[in-house]
Amino acid sequence: MNIRLTFIFLLSLTLFKVGNAQMTPSQAKKAFPFLQTEYVDLLHFGNTQPAEFFFNKMEELAFCGQGKLHIAHFGGSHVQAGTIVQQLRRNLNTQYPQNLGAPGFIFPFHLAKTNNPSYYRIESSATWESSRAAKPSDQDSWGLASMVVKTRDTSGYIRIIPKTEDGSWGVNSIKIFGPQADSTFYWFVDSSYAPVRYEYDSLQQVFTITLEKPVREIVIQWKKCEDKQRLLYLDGFLLENDQPGLRYHLLGANGNSTESILRSKRAFYQLPSLPADLAIFGIGINDAHKSPEAFKAFTYKNNYRVLLDSLRQINPNVAFLFITNNDSYYHKKPNPNALAVQKAMRELAEEYGGYIFDLYEFMGGANASSVWSKYGLGKRDHIHFTPAGYALQADMMYEGIRQEFFSHLRKKYANNSGL
Repeated sequence: MNIRLTFIFLLSLTLFKVGNAQMTPSQAKKAFPFLQTEYVDLLHFGNTQPAEFFFNKMEELAFCGQGKLHIAHFGGSHVQAGTIVQQLRRNLNTQYPQNLGAPGFIFPFHLAKTNNPSYYRIESSATWESSRAAKPSDQDSWGLASMVVKTRDTSGYIRIIPKTEDGSWGVNSIKIFGPQADSTFYWFVDSSYAPVRYEYDSLQQVFTITLEKPVREIVIQWKKCEDKQRLLYLDGFLLENDQPGLRYHLLGANGNSTESILRSKRAFYQLPSLPADLAIFGIGINDAHKSPEAFKAFTYKNNYRVLLDSLRQINPNVAFLFITNNDSYYHKKPNPNALAVQKAMRELAEEYGGYIFDLYEFMGGANASSVWSKYGLGKRDHIHFTPAGYALQADMMYEGIRQEFFSHLRKKYANNSGL
């Protein structure tokens, strides 16, 4: 057998192992016999080239400790809860623990008085109000998170505290997203942070503060500069550093649908700041929460196409992973639109060359949400999950990615000796 091939494969087995906190498919099946673990394997449709670019970057990071891997996860309340994001990030980071990367994009949900993921904390001296693109009665403008917070306070501060299990994140670049349409509020940091540069990109509508050295937490401040200023808008933060590793961008808000994503027009100006190598899509549960007659698959797919095309314009090699709707109830019965969304996602995956993680089939199909609730994995509303249920989904998604990465290595390095 080729020596290089043997080395690469054995190294992959060493690095891309199952983490201590991860549940394997066999363990999941033993604990929860109703799970259809054969659906853990990702389904790939269409052109495979974008996936190869993504796995090449994973390979470079895992084996060489080089590069930045960007994952953008779009969704609704399942994503805002943060458990899927954090568990999948944790699983991926067990493969290259010396290259944890940076927090990525975050939104100050706490300032909007709604649930905030546990891997970061945000505090502020100001009084904030909020609006969501998913709420039809809200008339506003939105960015990457499909939410916005705004304050009338003329000055104040925001403290950002990224938290990892080992506390090893450092940040030396803070991008502050928000429009300057009716204001020129000035963002700044205390001199003790040794700021190197302040700059505003009017096209992407982002204010960047660059620091001399990475910090574990940061306090950013603002002040009003002119009498005409009325509101300070905030679409979120991108926390970065110069280190190799993973950036996992949380782009989800409660109630999000493909329609609310399209309402978030500022997001399409801001997306270039997040050059995704892999985009994960869990948008569909809110689109489908209606009668079968009211759900229009044609409109649903066209809405998705706007987002997919925008991401491909930013990075032509971005890979796509669609998560089918979980089983949920509509009018106290399993929602048949889950199958319509499943079909639509398969058609989009075929069209754009994407992966499918078939959560619906993995759960057990129609009425599975009731079973998940009995086993402590799902909430009684038959829509949402417990932290254990979200963590289980992340573990199975990671297993699918891990197996696809092995397949990538076999194809790339295989020779006549076989493997």
